[in-house]
Amino acid sequence: MSEREAASAGPRPADGPADLVLRPFGGEADYAAMAAVGVARPGEDALSEGFLRRRDRERDGARPVFRGLAEIGDGDGRRVVGFAETGYLYNVPESKSAQLDLRVHPDFRRRGIGGALRRWAFGELARLAPRRVEAAARERCPAGVRFLERCGFRLAQRNPLSELDPSTFDPSFPDTPPAGIEIRSLAALMADDPDWRLALYDLQCAVERDVPWYDEVHVRPFDEWAASYVDNPDLLPDGHLVAMDGDAYVGLTQLWASEADDRVIYTGLTGVRRSHRRRGIASALKARAIRHAAGLRTAAGGVPVIRTGNEESNPMLALNRRLGFREVDALNVYVRELAAGSTLEPA
Repeated sequence: MSEREAASAGPRPADGPADLVLRPFGGEADYAAMAAVGVARPGEDALSEGFLRRRDRERDGARPVFRGLAEIGDGDGRRVVGFAETGYLYNVPESKSAQLDLRVHPDFRRRGIGGALRRWAFGELARLAPRRVEAAARERCPAGVRFLERCGFRLAQRNPLSELDPSTFDPSFPDTPPAGIEIRSLAALMADDPDWRLALYDLQCAVERDVPWYDEVHVRPFDEWAASYVDNPDLLPDGHLVAMDGDAYVGLTQLWASEADDRVIYTGLTGVRRSHRRRGIASALKARAIRHAAGLRTAAGGVPVIRTGNEESNPMLALNRRLGFREVDALNVYVRELAAGSTLEPA
């Protein structure tokens, strides 16, 4: 992946702590520093070094991401306390939407660090000149919401986040698919079907195109999608379930582990082809996956919780509620449409 040094990275910003320095991402050694900032944000999904590296390996090198890191301290005592990244992160050439992610360690907030990172990121976006910029903020973090609103972002989509302790799942909830449908694990398909990647990719593309989103949905190219399954420690092959109609892949649900936090597993995607909907396939897939999760254990011997997110009008949210998921927050998407020569700076 190509990296460009930030033109604004210098000895120190004009404001913020006296020992604050912004610098460009420096490669391998900085993954751990970024992960430490991500892990420290209470109530949010943790980052891991492995996840950040895999994400970069999978990204199209022709569409780089630009990163700036905030350091404080002197000499050998310098510490990364925040970072910002932006760029065309969709890996889809026709997408003109850029994304913005800005994080500051909670112990160092309200000291001007976020503002310095914001100005660096906005400078990069001005040179990138996207059609729109997309950012996310958690509903229970009003400071993040206020920041985006001051910068002219508007709420485009609300996505409630839900959790379930699988050990509490109703044992009477049915997990039998309709007649003619078989549920198989990805582990079994990997062993039996040499074409499982192409078949699963085709199914996932069909499902993703129907996932509610505020804008056109862009699916990842096959090679990039397939790379996410190679040597990925978060992959749970027995927790990825596929509904089969004969040899046809017609539905799926995915459970992914978290390298950063073994107390959490994630539902990546659940969906069914249009031709097979309203037959109870999705609920059977989800119930089977939850029962599989109930047999998993953390390093401390507990049962990990399942986390998932859905757009608030998505029928899958109603199904999750019936399954016992409870809403704990919302990860909302904010967008800023950009005209030629416009600025992202607050009024």
